[in-house]
Amino acid sequence: MFTIMTAPPSLPDTAPALIARHGACSVLTPDGEILSLSPADVRRELRDWLAPVVIHAPATARRLDLPPPGQPTPWLDLLELFAFAMPARTVPPTVRGLGRALDFPLARIENAEADLLLDMADDLLGRIARQRHGADGPMMAALAFRMRQMGWAWGDSVCHALGVGAAIPPEDLQPNDAIRV
Repeated sequence: MFTIMTAPPSLPDTAPALIARHGACSVLTPDGEILSLSPADVRRELRDWLAPVVIHAPATARRLDLPPPGQPTPWLDLLELFAFAMPARTVPPTVRGLGRALDFPLARIENAEADLLLDMADDLLGRIARQRHGADGPMMAALAFRMRQMGWAWGDSVCHALGVGAAIPPEDLQPNDAIRV
């Protein structure tokens, strides 16, 4: 069975990152080294790493010839973080698509290596943190709290960005408010 350890709340500083391309993968190792590895080498390395930051976990798993990561995915999929930070916006599920949606310079995303994914995560977590005191902040906090309870891989990082501790006082969280459409 293929398992990946859970990422600590200190992400994105310590998390590995992975861009699975056809034939080779760009990898940012937990030690901060950027490597180009074969899918077979990545499969071997993943067993010892924390959950990697990826874009589109199902496609990444397919390119690595791994079974789908399941739900909730143990990988830190930036598309999930984008959907939380910028709901109702669409984005192509690629490095280029996400980079353009976040207004990263085109020169930076054209030949991106895996370290760019941590910058994208930082950008998205910053956008979430800036919404903390806005009109939607309490609802976002309640939703993030519930999603963390359900095992969302981004749960700790998003809760930290929103200033949510281990528990939300009951008066601040109405059970159904967090999931009301």
